[in-house]
Amino acid sequence: MSETRVVSALRNKRAEVAGHIHDLEKKVRTWRARLAHIDETIRIFSPETDPESIPPKRTYRRARYFSRGEFARLCLDALRKADGPVTTAEIVASIIAAKGLPDNLSPIDVWIFINRQHMPARLNCRWYPVVF
Repeated sequence: MSETRVVSALRNKRAEVAGHIHDLEKKVRTWRARLAHIDETIRIFSPETDPESIPPKRTYRRARYFSRGEFARLCLDALRKADGPVTTAEIVASIIAAKGLPDNLSPIDVWIFINRQHMPARLNCRWYPVVF
């Protein structure tokens, strides 16, 4: 009986992953077509330029937990309030306090707390402190 549940769950998970792969492959085809158009435009305006020699730029996704410039501002606030040299742990504690997180969290707890907003809806449940 439990084997059929396991197989059913695995089939559902496989279908979900296959769907993600299909969507990503579709996006890759779209981006490759866009890149081909840009390469051809470069060749029209500069025939001696080889578009393949242009190194790709690394994409950057900003964390949504801090608004634009907020993290830097919180770090600088912590440094301004300090009377002398400050450790990284003290800066992190100041940021945790400023964001209203409980101050007795371990670094992994903070990571889980911050990243739970990016979890799928079925996993995004209430916050429970993780004890390790």
